Amino acid sequence: MNYPQPSRVGEIINSVFPGIRATNCKQLDGGWDSYVFDVDGSYIFKFPRNDSVEKSLKKEISLLSELKKFLSVSLPSHEYVHNGQNSPPFVGYRKLAGTTIEEYKLDENSEIVLSKMMSRFYSEMSVFPLEIAAERGVPLLDGKKWKARYEDIFDRFRLLTFPVLGKNELKVVQNKFNEYFRDPMNFEFEPKLVHGDLCVEHVLFNFGVSEILGIIDWGDAMIGDPAVDFAWLHGVLPENLTLRTIIDAGYREPAGILKRSMFFYEISSLFAIARYSAAGDRKKMKIALKRLSDIIG
Repeated sequence: MNYPQPSRVGEIINSVFPGIRATNCKQLDGGWDSYVFDVDGSYIFKFPRNDSVEKSLKKEISLLSELKKFLSVSLPSHEYVHNGQNSPPFVGYRKLAGTTIEEYKLDENSEIVLSKMMSRFYSEMSVFPLEIAAERGVPLLDGKKWKARYEDIFDRFRLLTFPVLGKNELKVVQNKFNEYFRDPMNFEFEPKLVHGDLCVEHVLFNFGVSEILGIIDWGDAMIGDPAVDFAWLHGVLPENLTLRTIIDAGYREPAGILKRSMFFYEISSLFAIARYSAAGDRKKMKIALKRLSDIIG
């Protein structure tokens, strides 16, 4: 799939959707699956890097059209969809309001606010009909398929990530995977619709009014272990508040979800390390290695 030259992004968008009149197109960092551009400070446009990502975007657009009926937060509304005739395929939506949590310094009160806001979101997610998600192309991973997914992930890490880890980090990571795979209860979860990539960059807040304003980047959505969507909270909340968030959201087996979410949080940096290792980006890989070391100790 052709890479859109940043200098030509506005021209490409205007040729397909002349009503936008795109002039200032700024490429955003961190787009692993798509080339992402801020257009005139008002829109986000994504150009998928490959056919697989293009299919994920189509799934995302279809899912969000139904999901927005169940959630109180804003979701991207893809007003512009181009399937790729005579130019690269791309999608665009109006930017959502809000600020990522990266830009806030949380104190004890704001941690409590965050916990309450997120428990409401998780509660709403938990009742979304799985049959509708499946109809929209969202893959269903029961316990058996979920385990197979993480066995495949482990094999990929072994190839791309393990060679660059220090001896101590490698031992800790291998032990964590072995413990995860050994416990059959880790795969006895009740499947739910999950975002699949919740992180500080994808949740938009307004702490002034104690409200989550939006959730973005749903391309990894799936039906699977709900614990994976709680993982990122371990990086911003103390454990007791993460547990309280799970309980307030109404999930069964909160202790089990807490345990599994900690595993997903602990291995989260390995995904970045694998990406940067494959891309040969040593600078960003070094940052990801430092984050892994900080998490696992």
